[in-house]
Amino acid sequence: MKRKSTAELLCKLIKRKQVPKSNYLRVSAKRITLDEKYIEKIDNKIEKDKNKQKYININKGCRM
Repeated sequence: MKRKSTAELLCKLIKRKQVPKSNYLRVSAKRITLDEKYIEKIDNKIEKDKNKQKYININKGCRM
């Protein structure tokens, strides 16, 4: 981690057993924690995001 505030945020999220929104913080929390249920929660969120449908804006051509 580059900043102290990010490390503090990660510690706070781990203490509260909240899954971080950022993928980087999720992986970091997974490495730090020893709680198996919390790791399972993080894994579920990662899998859920992989299966999420992405929004694609379709361009209808160039108008002049």
